Amino acid sequence: MGKRIRADPGVRDELRVARQYQQPLSVVRGRVVEPGDPLWLPDDLDAATAFEEWLITERAEHCHRCGTRPDDWNDDRGIRRRVPPYVTKIVDCPGCRELADNSLGSNDEGVKSGWRRVELVPYDPDNDAR
Repeated sequence: MGKRIRADPGVRDELRVARQYQQPLSVVRGRVVEPGDPLWLPDDLDAATAFEEWLITERAEHCHRCGTRPDDWNDDRGIRRRVPPYVTKIVDCPGCRELADNSLGSNDEGVKSGWRRVELVPYDPDNDAR
């Protein structure tokens, strides 16, 4: 099941739903549990365990700050891509600006006062503003 979880986004989606609603995968897929039937089948437990292991590995591979993986920035040979997969974008939030403007000790620098943030967005060569 572990290889299938890595390879199939549809299986991951089903397992996310099962995890969210704390239901066995077979029930999420439509199995009706009759009186006297076990709720969790051995395959359900195997799938849930494999998914939890996949989640731990997946989270460990992503940067905790920006959310990207080192492989996102390198080609198949491990060499840094010439065109980045992501670019930075400065986002102004009017609501946060209003809060910052009316807070004690606010300043005009934006990023420091909290109304402006920097995000990574997928690179789009058609809208390259660099």
